[in-house]
Amino acid sequence: MSTKDDNKAGLVPSQSCALSRSGATSLIRRGRQDLIAKAEADQWLKKGQDFAAQQRHEEAFASFERGIELNPTHPELLCSLADAYHMGYGVQENDVQAMALYRQAAEQGDVEGQVSLGWIAATGAGVPVDNVEAIKWWRLAAEQGNEEAQFLLAFSYEEGLGVPKDRQQAVHWYRKAADQGEESSREALDRILNK
Repeated sequence: MSTKDDNKAGLVPSQSCALSRSGATSLIRRGRQDLIAKAEADQWLKKGQDFAAQQRHEEAFASFERGIELNPTHPELLCSLADAYHMGYGVQENDVQAMALYRQAAEQGDVEGQVSLGWIAATGAGVPVDNVEAIKWWRLAAEQGNEEAQFLLAFSYEEGLGVPKDRQQAVHWYRKAADQGEESSREALDRILNK
């Protein structure tokens, strides 16, 4: 084969190259489908929220379920379904199911899921009370800047719920929440610092 023939051979795609292009096209198509599914899931979330605001809980629940079918890991949809199960809105109340859905969202780093999971653990809604578990989730949310979780973590340190009493930690977390305008934290700081 001459140099001229070598150059021509280099211009013809090899079978593995053709498969790569096919695979890339497939990945692009799948990515596009995922984006479309996420956008549709967001639309179902919005519909569900609108229905919930109108107290049309069955329709809200059905909308959230449809959104989850399209995007099973959507944290806001997971929390919306969990809220419905927790409150019995549009579906029979089921705290175990609510907790499982909150956990899915929380494990993805979703603050609402973390705070809610902490509340369920702390109150024993459908599960045994577990203040240590509540602290675990509230700490994750507090570290992400959630003022409710910061307040709850501070209160837990002040009262020794799930953690040893620690005035310094209580003041630290109350101050973080108060700096964001959380009024109960401001009051707690005044109470603690003026003892």
